[in-house]
Amino acid sequence: KGENSTDLIDKSMTVSSVDRMKGGLINDTYLISTSSGEKYVLQRINTTVFSNVSNLMQNILKVTKYLQDKHKLENLSDDNCLVVIPTTDGRPWLDNSIEHGGGAWRMFNYIPNSTCFAIAPNGGILTEA
Repeated sequence: KGENSTDLIDKSMTVSSVDRMKGGLINDTYLISTSSGEKYVLQRINTTVFSNVSNLMQNILKVTKYLQDKHKLENLSDDNCLVVIPTTDGRPWLDNSIEHGGGAWRMFNYIPNSTCFAIAPNGGILTEA
C-alpha cells in the first residue's frame, strides 16, 4: 500500500498523513501531507496498463519540462505546473520492488484547487488541458 512507500520522500520530511485519493481509474494514488504543510501526490503505477514505465516516465518528464519552460518564458507562476519529485537517489520513479508494495512508484507536487476529470464534462475542458 501507499503507506509502505513513504520512504521515497526525503528523510528530512516528516510525513503527517497518507490518504488514498479517490477517483483514479488506473493507478493507486495517495495524498502525502508533511508536518511543514507541503503536500505531494504519490502514485503506484499500474504496470499491467503501463508495462514500459521507463518510456512513460520519460514522456512525463518531457511534458512537465516543456510546461515549466513555457511558464518561465511567459513569467507565470510555477505553482500550477506539475513537477516530478525525484526519489532520494535522484531517479524520477522507484522501480518495481516487493519492499515498496510492488509496482513502480512516482511522486508529483500537489497542485491545490486542481480538478481531475475521469470523463470530460464538455469539450471546453479538453481544450484547456
